Amino acid sequence: MSCTGLYSPQYEHAFSMRYGLYIHWSGPCYGNSGGICKPDGSPNYTDINVYADTFDIVKIADDIQALGFEYVIVTDFHGRGTMIHPSAISDEYRGTGYSTTERDVIGEFIDAVAERGIGTILFTHPLDGHDFSNENAEKLGWNDPTDKYKKWNDFINAMHAELSNKYGSKIMGFGFDSEFGQSNNPQWKGKLDLPRLRQTILSHNIHLQLYALAGPNETAEFGMKEIWRPSWLDPWKALHDSDYNVENWPAYKRMTGIVFGNHWCTIAAAKDGKARLKAHQLYRYSVLQAGTATEGPGVAWAASPYSTGEWEANVREVFAQVEEWSSGIRTSLRNVHASTSYPTIEGTKLSELPSGIVATKSIDDLMEYIHVLNPPDSKVLTLPKPEDGKIFLDARSLRTETEIMMTEVGEEIVFELAESDEWEYPTTVIALTVDPITIQPTNLALHKRVTYSGSLERVPKVSWPFGSIRVNNGVPYESPNNPEQSWTTGSCGWTTNPHSAKFPPDQWVAIHLSEEHNIGKIVLYPRNAKGMEGTGFPVRCTIEGSEDNVEWFPLAPTYTDDRPLGDASPHVIACNGASARHVRIVGHELRKDGENGGNGEMQFVEIQIFEPEANECSGIFPLANTEQF
Repeated sequence: MSCTGLYSPQYEHAFSMRYGLYIHWSGPCYGNSGGICKPDGSPNYTDINVYADTFDIVKIADDIQALGFEYVIVTDFHGRGTMIHPSAISDEYRGTGYSTTERDVIGEFIDAVAERGIGTILFTHPLDGHDFSNENAEKLGWNDPTDKYKKWNDFINAMHAELSNKYGSKIMGFGFDSEFGQSNNPQWKGKLDLPRLRQTILSHNIHLQLYALAGPNETAEFGMKEIWRPSWLDPWKALHDSDYNVENWPAYKRMTGIVFGNHWCTIAAAKDGKARLKAHQLYRYSVLQAGTATEGPGVAWAASPYSTGEWEANVREVFAQVEEWSSGIRTSLRNVHASTSYPTIEGTKLSELPSGIVATKSIDDLMEYIHVLNPPDSKVLTLPKPEDGKIFLDARSLRTETEIMMTEVGEEIVFELAESDEWEYPTTVIALTVDPITIQPTNLALHKRVTYSGSLERVPKVSWPFGSIRVNNGVPYESPNNPEQSWTTGSCGWTTNPHSAKFPPDQWVAIHLSEEHNIGKIVLYPRNAKGMEGTGFPVRCTIEGSEDNVEWFPLAPTYTDDRPLGDASPHVIACNGASARHVRIVGHELRKDGENGGNGEMQFVEIQIFEPEANECSGIFPLANTEQF
């Protein structure tokens, strides 16, 4: 993945892309411009084909690349279900006029940014029937509850099957607008079949990432925080709409989409638009999110270019300044993971950074990057030793390549600038070389696509710590949410839906690797929170492999857990070294979990997969102190 070569989508890019653009384009239909205007402020074209012909995709894609974005979210099948590309399904179900007849603007855009090394997420609205005409709403069954709104769901699934077929191999994934029926508002409640929509999309491309504003849920494994104005930050309505002091904005583990321009889309003349943040504010919050977002990409700034490639006043200038600052330290800000040595807790604010820093790390774990956002008054920065046990060999300024003195003093590491150096504005990045001996062997499962027989992804009105993306996130111990911020989310791994039957059916969870590997060892981490040690671990399970996700074969003999309840140590299962691209753990007998009325569940805090050569290493991470639970 780069911003200079052809982009090839991989599921795990959701965890390494740190900087995105959020574009809202909507096609006009039947005399309505969709609220989008031209750069001079006049109403946009009311004919969708005429509007499509105004797009200068090359100019727009060149700008997106020049401004340093790694990924773009772009709306499609969104405003009143319009699309600036042809759609046979829309024509069949709704009649013509809601999509173009010839030009495929979205397809051209996906290809153009991919040629520049940039990924795309299509953002749709599967519950926008309330914005459709009365005739369309009736035709599509929007208000027809027969068979749980089957008519509406047939249309929505046909649309997403078409989009997946047309673009699925070229894009990162799909994002979804709407509250997904989670709010109990009768306008949307019960109208969307969430598992069906997920199955429809993944049946066409299993590696597509799925995001939802109301996620995680039974459709989307990723959540997304959308911020129209600062009052939408958490806690909800704690800040005023005009409070653009990013020093007091909280950080999120989820991908955030934040309006930076005048509006989501271009509804005013370019000269009347506005950049709502100064360059240093946008830069600082982007770095904060880069070091915090462990459950999706970094921040996506919502500022839409006009179809002709112009931008609202000062928007491009701010983006350009941020890119200029980033250019000398790009390796610390693009295609990196949030640090495990110095993790930033969800809810952290720039004004309250521990030690004044945010940290990221290279994908291969060989480099650690310390972003000194709030530098000390002196030339000395003191940090605790890294939480993940890494040892650093040397330290230097990433921008200037100047050596920084590094000294271990007890349980701390002291960094000292040379007498002639100063903390650089807007940030000094300390690049730390990691001793390879202290890096764990490559975990093939890390951040790969997970599927399952069932997963309890969300519990309404609860900060739910379980989810499929948390069973291979590199965190092998249960961690609670930020106790000072009740809206934040902890990480306890994955759990099936509770089964109250005396003999519940077999449950399974599968990890889908990017390519085939010889499988040498599986490590399964049971629950390890205080009082829950070992619960949810299956009494018997089999480890299976597959090349095509259809035919499965054994990777190891049936594993029986004969440990007493209360043992939270990892289960290391030796495998036969067979080649597989898909790995599945099938639980044949579920333990009663002690929660949820003693229902049977299969639960893992973490799943790790290693090649045979990794067997000489333990692959076992030290467990954190769980006394806090």
